[in-house]
Amino acid sequence: MSHCKRIVTFLFAVLFLAAANGQTKDKKELLQQKRVRLQDEIQLASKILKDTRKDQQLTLSQVQTFGQKIRIREQLIQTIRREVQLFDRQIKEEELEITALEKRIEALKEEYAKLIYSAYKSNSRTSKTMFILASDDFAQAVRRLQYLRKYAEFRKQQVDEIRNKQALLEEKIAGLAVQKADKQKLLSSYEGERKQLLTEKVDLDKAITNLRSQEKELEKSIQKKKAEADKLNAEIERIIAAEMRRAQEAAIRKELETEANRVGLVKGKDYQTNTSNKALQNLIDAKRKAAAAAGTPAPTKPATPSQSFGMTPEAQQMANNFVANKAKLPWPVERGVLVKEFGLQRHQVATQVQVFNSGIDIATEKGARARAVFEGEVVSTPLIPNSPLKAVIIKHGNYFTVYSNLISLEVKVGDTVKVKQVLGEIYADDEQAESVLHFQLWKDMEKQDPKPWLFK
Repeated sequence: MSHCKRIVTFLFAVLFLAAANGQTKDKKELLQQKRVRLQDEIQLASKILKDTRKDQQLTLSQVQTFGQKIRIREQLIQTIRREVQLFDRQIKEEELEITALEKRIEALKEEYAKLIYSAYKSNSRTSKTMFILASDDFAQAVRRLQYLRKYAEFRKQQVDEIRNKQALLEEKIAGLAVQKADKQKLLSSYEGERKQLLTEKVDLDKAITNLRSQEKELEKSIQKKKAEADKLNAEIERIIAAEMRRAQEAAIRKELETEANRVGLVKGKDYQTNTSNKALQNLIDAKRKAAAAAGTPAPTKPATPSQSFGMTPEAQQMANNFVANKAKLPWPVERGVLVKEFGLQRHQVATQVQVFNSGIDIATEKGARARAVFEGEVVSTPLIPNSPLKAVIIKHGNYFTVYSNLISLEVKVGDTVKVKQVLGEIYADDEQAESVLHFQLWKDMEKQDPKPWLFK
């Protein structure tokens, strides 16, 4: 293989490995970020359990938090495993680069040795001065001088390249040693997490067995919570239905007033705020007839796009903004652990019972406060049935978010809230040893799974 071909092949290999290393580095950073987040969630779950656990027995709500902690740890173990695999791949790539560099340095040294030998032979035959003086004419002497200068520069470049490649090689070898050490730390962490997971699974199985021995009390607790949830959902549906009617009426009224202005009626003069819709429509019709009789027909009503329920343009814009932020909404608590998903699911302890969750439940620290996931208007702060606790319902166009299980509120009906604005403190139940926010999301009268809407 010629010298030129060797250089091209080497450059191609370097570029290929550099691109691969870039992709590996990005994946590695993402996995590191995920590992840190999962470790933070495990730490939070441990703190919640430590703060609320009064004895060796886990309560029903603590079992949910403990079970979620185990699921998070399983994700953490999987993440660490993928990180180790990436380390293996990156170490192999680094070893290939080191081998390629070593070969390149050897090739450069061989080429430099040939240059030195060639120079030695030239010097033995004649001196540089005699080589120039032996020229046939002045032009040839100039060319020979330029040749000697370029030859000397080329030899210097060869030396510099060998030094640079040697320094890069030493840097790569040092980096490889660091990567191998980091990999070993990860492997140790992986084994530690696996052992901890096995211990936690045994503890959870014991807690579930103990709770199942209290079957009657368990069923009674489940039915009580189900009845409370049903009453709350019925109240939420009633409030949203009433809000939809109010929005429909507001949209119809705005459309009528826009039409009245179009035909020439003046608010405050020709009609008032308390003028009924029917009376206002009659005024519009009369104005059109008068204009037609005078030979100057009033402007026709333009076509309007259909809407999910009669929303004003402002409400429609709010709804559009809300939808545009799907998967980007902040969580309704600053720090929390998701302990119950949306939808129909088997009870973790009473596995023969299926329970439908209208939202998601997030366990959090005592004293934590709920916060708005998006800007909007507080339309209701209903009391939870048979309880001193409250909920907050916020309207975002034709979308509604519900924050339930609050012991105190910092907002009132009619308030316009901003993203992450504090709504109230989440109740900490001393008897059940839990502090859980129940969060719901509705579109019109339809419940939505809130999780896909929240930032991952």
